[in-house]
Amino acid sequence: MTFLKINRSLLSKRIILLIMGITIRIISHAQSFEIGVRAGGDNYLGDAAPNFPALAETQLSTGAFANYYFSRRLGIGLQYNKYILTGRDANLNQAWAINRNLQFSSQITEGGVRIIYAMQDFDACTDNFLPYLTIGASLFQYASVSFPQYSADAANTGTTAGYSISIPVGLGIKYIFRNNFALGLEAIAARSFTDELDYPLWIGNQFATDYYLFGGATLSYFIKSCGNNDKGGKEFKNCFKFK
Repeated sequence: MTFLKINRSLLSKRIILLIMGITIRIISHAQSFEIGVRAGGDNYLGDAAPNFPALAETQLSTGAFANYYFSRRLGIGLQYNKYILTGRDANLNQAWAINRNLQFSSQITEGGVRIIYAMQDFDACTDNFLPYLTIGASLFQYASVSFPQYSADAANTGTTAGYSISIPVGLGIKYIFRNNFALGLEAIAARSFTDELDYPLWIGNQFATDYYLFGGATLSYFIKSCGNNDKGGKEFKNCFKFK
């Protein structure tokens, strides 16, 4: 029995050492940090656009982000985004919706984390292109208001506000210039866990939750970990120099 306890103790220590070794190796191979902003158009899928977003309802969305790439394939990021979503009954082209004649506007402020997966080995010190997939989790605050589209019937006006979570997924590509700035394109679809972004247009409809969408450009700056310093560790510096 004592022998088994000793073996279990040695096995536990070896597992701990293995985990520590893997963690240190990942950290020691850190690639880069990235900070940036994004801007583009947003839209939504929901009761007022159940099958395809109404292009006429596209609004401006802005945001900022910070990413940390800890290997050639994986990174983790923080993001802060603002959206304005709009929609109207008239987009449904159905008699009952046209008769109800409502439209809505929702303002969303979102903060979250995401995982970035490079679709090919990526080293910020030597590679210019970064194609990637992303998935994350966000907490957002929303404030929605609806009102008649053509009349002043205040009885049909409604407001709601609250907090919810969403799962954003998407893809993008970035080109890193020699001065460490990068331009990119990104498309994101976020599934929310609320049906109140288009309140009260959901009354009488069957779309259980709302989605919000983004498509636009990113501008960012890379702080890269390239080469080794005199102490054997990574040194953060600019890797691309103007000739």
